Amino acid sequence: MGRDDLLRLLNLLLECERAGAKVAILCSGEAQDTVLDSVLFEVGRDEGRFCGMLTRHIERLGGTASRETGAFYQRLRAIPDQSERLVLLKRGQEWVVRTLNEALSSIRDASLADDLREMRDVHARNIGLCGALIARFGTAQDRGNRCGVGRPI
Repeated sequence: MGRDDLLRLLNLLLECERAGAKVAILCSGEAQDTVLDSVLFEVGRDEGRFCGMLTRHIERLGGTASRETGAFYQRLRAIPDQSERLVLLKRGQEWVVRTLNEALSSIRDASLADDLREMRDVHARNIGLCGALIARFGTAQDRGNRCGVGRPI
């Protein structure tokens, strides 16, 4: 992968991580359950940590780190039901894992590749955490089928 393509990828990931961090913070602040709040806080912390890592690599490679937030954030903010946000947050985590899996074979910078593998592995763990929360709380559709009421969790 050439330098310009690599910088584009890293900036795209940075914008997505920034969106994920903001979503996790938003959802954590609205959580009415301590387990949900704890998991979302942890996911947000991970996303923020990877924003820093990506920024460092972008600058080390002579690029300029994007200051944008991915459109994913606005998409999630528009969803009123927190469990539905959690489903979309999980999908975003899955997209990052797929994107990293596709890109890693063409990244020759050992330090960057190591950091991106860690990022992929943490996102894979967070997919499991989000999946467990979705199973625990269900979605608005699930709750509607059980009790006729869709409410934030």
